[in-house]
Amino acid sequence: MGMTYKKPNMKYTDMCIYFDANIYKADRDDNILYQYLYHICYMLASKGRYFKYFDDYDIFALYSSSRLYLRYPSKDTCADTLPEKKIKSILNYTKATIYPLKVDYQRENFAQTYNYADEGQMENLVNMTKQYIQKDYSQGLVEAVFDTLKILPGIIRNRIKDTPYKNDILVSKRLYMSCLLTFINSMTLSNDKIKKISSKSNSADKEDLYIKSLQRERQDAVMTWHLDDSFKDYVRILTNKIRRDIENEITDTQKSFSLTDSELEGIMATAISNKDNYEENY
Repeated sequence: MGMTYKKPNMKYTDMCIYFDANIYKADRDDNILYQYLYHICYMLASKGRYFKYFDDYDIFALYSSSRLYLRYPSKDTCADTLPEKKIKSILNYTKATIYPLKVDYQRENFAQTYNYADEGQMENLVNMTKQYIQKDYSQGLVEAVFDTLKILPGIIRNRIKDTPYKNDILVSKRLYMSCLLTFINSMTLSNDKIKKISSKSNSADKEDLYIKSLQRERQDAVMTWHLDDSFKDYVRILTNKIRRDIENEITDTQKSFSLTDSELEGIMATAISNKDNYEENY
């Protein structure tokens, strides 16, 4: 069994934009909107690796999109929906509710029992839902870290401006190149060392050897580009400061992708509130 609905030649973000822009219109096309919601649910379930078998994703997408679509008012009443009762973002709403929908789906279709009276089971469900939301919000973190690394040249220049050589154009340029090459050299292992690490069968041993190799590399990584060897210690100190600067930038980037517990609870509370309002009124 494949997908019930063939994915249109559209980005998922464009489907979400179209859905949000049209769902409360009296002349909306329910067929198109439902299919877009099906694909949004299918995509999120796939990213979460919810199921072992491929066919389950199609069945679950049909199940979850039907449940979610019923939370919206009918064509005849959608125009009268109060602003505070409108779901503003189908993507955010689906992200916050899809894991509980997965639990319901498994309970109904695979006879998996979840005793909600059991505090431990309920707490586990809440924690897993939070983990899923956080994982989804962390999409793009790797790309953001690489973007952060692009400011490395500016960080080096700022550090050199704080040195006694800031007005010496030639020495400043040589210090810049020395720090840049030293930084890159400290992050790069030779092919022989990479082969040695790869030969380890245990992943923990590989990680340990990789970290130790990088630490040793830092000690021997200092390069003086057209500078006297007497500058070696100075370049090492400058590069260590630069490394701390870039590490702080990366840490800030990581924090920007991390939701606090109260933010996670707020997302879940909003989704549950919207769910209750729609099931009560429609």
